[in-house]
Amino acid sequence: MKYPLEISTEPATQPLTLQEAKDFMREDRDVEDSLIQQFVGAARKNLENHTGYVLIDTVFKLYLEDFSDIKLPKKPIKSGSVSIEYVDTTGAKQTLTASKYNVHEVDSPVQIEFLSNLPDLDNDEKYPVIITFTAGYGAAESDIPDDWKSVIGLMTMILWNRDLPLQGDKVIDFNPLNYGVIRAQLQGYMIGRFK
Repeated sequence: MKYPLEISTEPATQPLTLQEAKDFMREDRDVEDSLIQQFVGAARKNLENHTGYVLIDTVFKLYLEDFSDIKLPKKPIKSGSVSIEYVDTTGAKQTLTASKYNVHEVDSPVQIEFLSNLPDLDNDEKYPVIITFTAGYGAAESDIPDDWKSVIGLMTMILWNRDLPLQGDKVIDFNPLNYGVIRAQLQGYMIGRFK
């Protein structure tokens, strides 16, 4: 079953600086800087949506119906970033003590295993268990592996050359894995299914 996942804290930056994107595209004019930055953001979101990998540190909240063992749907997960809250039978939000669950960080994807003697949950709450975690390679563009930076550059060029319109923050949806050069660049990360 797929559970609701939301972004709690957006990344503070993008995987490519404006200058890196312009260098990649061999663009020396300044008139399109804002559009290029939007394309970099759209490329990042598309890549993350299609691969399950998160490039720049992002805080997520995953909502569960109960204390069911689960695999986190994003990677890489920041070590020690997982915290779990729940709504108790009085309707109050509580933090689950770390001794009540195991986070298997070496697994890919990361698995959370709930242990015995768990507290009772509020039956009126649709999703009484909330898992908060951070996924990403780091907070700065310099933390991103070169392979991913190259892919973002290629995707930005595809968006630029196709002259696709952006509507506000809406992500232009195209599957980057349909492009052989991008798929080849990501081959080392493609172990099993992305999602």
